[in-house]
Amino acid sequence: MRERAGDFKFEKAISLNSNAMHDLNNLFQEYFGKISYSATLECASEELNMSFDELMSRDVFLENRIVKLLVKDTNKKLEVIICSKACAWANYDYTVYIRYLLPSEDHEYKFKKALNKIYKLAEPKYSFLYTLSPLKFTVITIALGIIRIIHNIVYNWLQKGISLEESNLMFLLFLSIFFGLGIFIFMLWEKWFPPVVFLWNEEIKNDEKRATFRKLVVSTLSGLTAAAIWFVFQMVMNFI
Repeated sequence: MRERAGDFKFEKAISLNSNAMHDLNNLFQEYFGKISYSATLECASEELNMSFDELMSRDVFLENRIVKLLVKDTNKKLEVIICSKACAWANYDYTVYIRYLLPSEDHEYKFKKALNKIYKLAEPKYSFLYTLSPLKFTVITIALGIIRIIHNIVYNWLQKGISLEESNLMFLLFLSIFFGLGIFIFMLWEKWFPPVVFLWNEEIKNDEKRATFRKLVVSTLSGLTAAAIWFVFQMVMNFI
């Protein structure tokens, strides 16, 4: 029987705790037999080969954080790439990419269904914030700031008759503020919203700190969204 070649991509952020990793390892062993792991750490460029038990016993905190995990079987019918540095400047295409060879369509269907179930359970809260790249968020922040600045300048010029020099100075001042805010967000985004987290041992405590910050960001964004809606409403009413 001819084997079926295929691939699987998961495009959303994931937070893989020990339970999810055990489920994945059991699934890979069920379909492909013996599995090996290779990890690239934050502090090293070379890959470290290890067994599953060795992987789960490692501390994955700070400089030992895993930035790329490669999973293979001994028969070369499976290759899994889980990478947490896929979106430095632009949106990532996926966080997990899997290539496989399976004996039948039925095996493929069941395998992909099981993968989807595991990764869906590993999807963190506020996943839309993870999938928004830091560059795109920075551009959106600066663009909204520029729109607000232009509105203020035009409105003040029409209502109060401020000079061109004052308008230019106001524009540069507010543009600098919003540009600085955008750069600040860009620098912190990957730290607080990593697309892939390997969550066991000491990294659990670190993720709890990130969770507190993420709640603050969500609350702030909710407030800003409400303010933006009110601002648009006011702007429309001013020009009617």
